[in-house]
Amino acid sequence: MNFMQRIKGALIGLVMVIAGIIFFLNPTQSYPFITAILSLGLLFRGFQLLFFYFRMARFMVDGRSMLYQSIIMIDLGLFTGSLTQVPLVYVMLYLIAINLFSGGVDILRAMEAKKYGSSWKMTFFSGLISVLMAVACLIFIKATKWAVMIYALGVIYSGIMRIAQSFRKTKMVYIQ
Repeated sequence: MNFMQRIKGALIGLVMVIAGIIFFLNPTQSYPFITAILSLGLLFRGFQLLFFYFRMARFMVDGRSMLYQSIIMIDLGLFTGSLTQVPLVYVMLYLIAINLFSGGVDILRAMEAKKYGSSWKMTFFSGLISVLMAVACLIFIKATKWAVMIYALGVIYSGIMRIAQSFRKTKMVYIQ
Protein backbone atom coordinates (compact mmCIF):
# COMPACT_ATOMS: atom_id res chain seq x y z
CA MET A 1 0.00 0.00 0.00
CA ASN A 2 1.56 3.26 -1.07
CA PHE A 3 1.24 6.63 0.66
CA MET A 4 -1.72 7.87 -1.42
CA GLN A 5 -3.66 4.65 -0.85
CA ARG A 6 -3.08 5.01 2.89
CA ILE A 7 -4.33 8.61 2.86
CA LYS A 8 -7.35 7.63 0.75
CA GLY A 9 -8.19 4.75 3.10
CA ALA A 10 -7.88 6.97 6.16
CA LEU A 11 -10.09 9.68 4.64
CA ILE A 12 -12.76 7.18 3.61
CA GLY A 13 -12.64 5.72 7.12
CA LEU A 14 -13.02 9.17 8.65
CA VAL A 15 -16.04 9.92 6.44
CA MET A 16 -17.55 6.58 7.45
CA VAL A 17 -17.08 7.33 11.15
CA ILE A 18 -18.67 10.79 10.78
CA ALA A 19 -21.61 9.37 8.77
CA GLY A 20 -22.08 6.61 11.36
CA ILE A 21 -22.17 9.13 14.20
CA ILE A 22 -24.73 11.25 12.32
CA PHE A 23 -26.88 8.16 11.67
CA PHE A 24 -26.57 7.06 15.31
CA LEU A 25 -27.57 10.46 16.70
CA ASN A 26 -30.51 10.82 14.31
CA PRO A 27 -31.94 7.28 13.82
CA THR A 28 -35.52 8.13 12.88
CA GLN A 29 -34.64 10.34 9.91
CA SER A 30 -31.61 8.30 8.76
CA TYR A 31 -33.38 5.21 7.45
CA PRO A 32 -34.08 6.53 3.90
CA PHE A 33 -30.53 7.88 3.62
CA ILE A 34 -29.05 4.57 4.70
CA THR A 35 -31.01 2.59 2.13
CA ALA A 36 -30.08 5.13 -0.56
CA ILE A 37 -26.38 4.98 0.35
CA LEU A 38 -26.41 1.18 0.42
CA SER A 39 -28.26 0.99 -2.87
CA LEU A 40 -26.01 3.48 -4.65
CA GLY A 41 -22.87 1.85 -3.23
CA LEU A 42 -23.90 -1.60 -4.41
CA LEU A 43 -24.92 -0.29 -7.81
CA PHE A 44 -21.64 1.59 -8.19
CA ARG A 45 -19.63 -1.50 -7.23
CA GLY A 46 -21.69 -3.66 -9.59
CA PHE A 47 -21.13 -1.34 -12.54
CA GLN A 48 -17.45 -1.05 -11.61
CA LEU A 49 -17.11 -4.85 -11.73
CA LEU A 50 -19.07 -4.97 -14.99
CA PHE A 51 -16.75 -2.39 -16.53
CA PHE A 52 -13.75 -4.40 -15.28
CA TYR A 53 -15.21 -7.53 -16.85
CA PHE A 54 -15.62 -5.96 -20.27
CA ARG A 55 -12.21 -4.28 -20.15
CA MET A 56 -10.02 -7.08 -18.75
CA ALA A 57 -11.66 -9.98 -16.94
CA ARG A 58 -13.24 -11.56 -19.99
CA PHE A 59 -9.72 -12.35 -21.22
CA MET A 60 -8.62 -13.81 -17.85
CA VAL A 61 -8.90 -17.34 -16.58
CA ASP A 62 -12.17 -17.60 -14.64
CA GLY A 63 -12.98 -14.02 -15.62
CA ARG A 64 -16.62 -14.87 -16.02
CA SER A 65 -16.91 -14.87 -12.22
CA MET A 66 -16.46 -11.07 -12.36
CA LEU A 67 -19.50 -10.90 -14.62
CA TYR A 68 -21.51 -12.95 -12.14
CA GLN A 69 -20.33 -10.82 -9.22
CA SER A 70 -21.28 -7.64 -11.07
CA ILE A 71 -24.77 -8.95 -11.83
CA ILE A 72 -25.27 -9.98 -8.21
CA MET A 73 -24.08 -6.58 -6.95
CA ILE A 74 -26.38 -4.72 -9.34
CA ASP A 75 -29.31 -6.93 -8.28
CA LEU A 76 -28.55 -6.35 -4.61
CA GLY A 77 -28.33 -2.61 -5.25
CA LEU A 78 -31.71 -2.55 -6.96
CA PHE A 79 -33.18 -4.74 -4.22
CA THR A 80 -31.81 -2.49 -1.50
CA GLY A 81 -33.22 0.57 -3.24
CA SER A 82 -36.68 -0.98 -3.15
CA LEU A 83 -36.53 -1.66 0.60
CA THR A 84 -37.88 1.75 1.58
CA GLN A 85 -41.45 0.63 0.91
CA VAL A 86 -41.36 -2.79 2.62
CA PRO A 87 -41.88 -3.63 6.30
CA LEU A 88 -38.84 -3.31 8.53
CA VAL A 89 -38.73 -7.04 9.31
CA TYR A 90 -37.45 -7.72 5.80
CA VAL A 91 -34.75 -5.08 6.16
CA MET A 92 -33.66 -6.62 9.45
CA LEU A 93 -33.56 -10.08 7.87
CA TYR A 94 -31.43 -8.59 5.09
CA LEU A 95 -29.05 -7.06 7.67
CA ILE A 96 -28.91 -10.35 9.58
CA ALA A 97 -28.05 -12.32 6.43
CA ILE A 98 -25.35 -9.91 5.30
CA ASN A 99 -23.74 -9.65 8.73
CA LEU A 100 -23.82 -13.41 9.31
CA PHE A 101 -22.34 -14.11 5.90
CA SER A 102 -19.56 -11.53 6.12
CA GLY A 103 -18.80 -12.45 9.74
CA GLY A 104 -18.64 -16.14 8.89
CA VAL A 105 -16.33 -15.49 5.95
CA ASP A 106 -14.05 -13.32 8.10
CA ILE A 107 -13.89 -15.94 10.84
CA LEU A 108 -13.07 -18.67 8.32
CA ARG A 109 -10.39 -16.46 6.73
CA ALA A 110 -8.90 -15.81 10.17
CA MET A 111 -8.80 -19.53 10.98
CA GLU A 112 -7.05 -20.20 7.68
CA ALA A 113 -4.56 -17.38 8.31
CA LYS A 114 -3.87 -18.75 11.79
CA LYS A 115 -3.22 -22.18 10.32
CA TYR A 116 -0.62 -20.71 7.97
CA GLY A 117 0.98 -18.56 10.68
CA SER A 118 -0.17 -15.23 9.28
CA SER A 119 -1.82 -12.33 11.13
CA TRP A 120 -5.37 -13.37 11.98
CA LYS A 121 -6.53 -11.56 15.12
CA MET A 122 -7.90 -8.43 13.42
CA THR A 123 -9.85 -10.46 10.85
CA PHE A 124 -11.24 -12.76 13.53
CA PHE A 125 -12.31 -9.79 15.67
CA SER A 126 -13.98 -8.17 12.67
CA GLY A 127 -15.90 -11.37 11.92
CA LEU A 128 -16.93 -11.72 15.54
CA ILE A 129 -18.27 -8.15 15.57
CA SER A 130 -20.30 -8.85 12.41
CA VAL A 131 -21.81 -11.98 13.93
CA LEU A 132 -22.65 -10.06 17.14
CA MET A 133 -24.32 -7.36 15.03
CA ALA A 134 -26.41 -10.05 13.35
CA VAL A 135 -27.47 -11.35 16.77
CA ALA A 136 -28.36 -7.80 17.85
CA CYS A 137 -30.45 -7.41 14.68
CA LEU A 138 -32.21 -10.65 15.53
CA ILE A 139 -32.99 -9.43 19.05
CA PHE A 140 -34.32 -6.03 17.93
CA ILE A 141 -35.99 -7.27 14.74
CA LYS A 142 -39.10 -5.07 14.97
CA ALA A 143 -37.61 -1.69 15.91
CA THR A 144 -36.60 0.77 13.16
CA LYS A 145 -34.67 2.92 15.59
CA TRP A 146 -32.54 -0.02 16.72
CA ALA A 147 -31.96 -1.19 13.16
CA VAL A 148 -30.54 2.19 12.22
CA MET A 149 -28.46 2.37 15.40
CA ILE A 150 -27.01 -1.11 14.81
CA TYR A 151 -26.19 -0.21 11.23
CA ALA A 152 -24.63 3.07 12.38
CA LEU A 153 -22.44 1.22 14.87
CA GLY A 154 -21.38 -1.11 12.08
CA VAL A 155 -20.45 1.85 9.87
CA ILE A 156 -18.47 3.44 12.71
CA TYR A 157 -16.67 0.17 13.36
CA SER A 158 -15.91 -0.32 9.65
CA GLY A 159 -14.56 3.22 9.43
CA ILE A 160 -12.30 2.68 12.44
CA MET A 161 -11.04 -0.60 10.98
CA ARG A 162 -10.36 1.09 7.64
CA ILE A 163 -8.36 3.82 9.38
CA ALA A 164 -6.44 1.23 11.40
CA GLN A 165 -5.65 -0.79 8.27
CA SER A 166 -4.44 2.27 6.42
CA PHE A 167 -1.84 2.95 9.13
CA ARG A 168 -0.89 -0.68 9.60
CA LYS A 169 2.58 -1.70 8.52
CA THR A 170 2.55 -3.98 5.50
CA LYS A 171 5.29 -6.22 4.24
CA MET A 172 6.52 -5.85 0.68
CA VAL A 173 7.76 -8.82 -1.25
CA TYR A 174 10.47 -7.97 -3.74
CA ILE A 175 11.40 -10.38 -6.48
CA GLN A 176 15.00 -10.12 -7.61
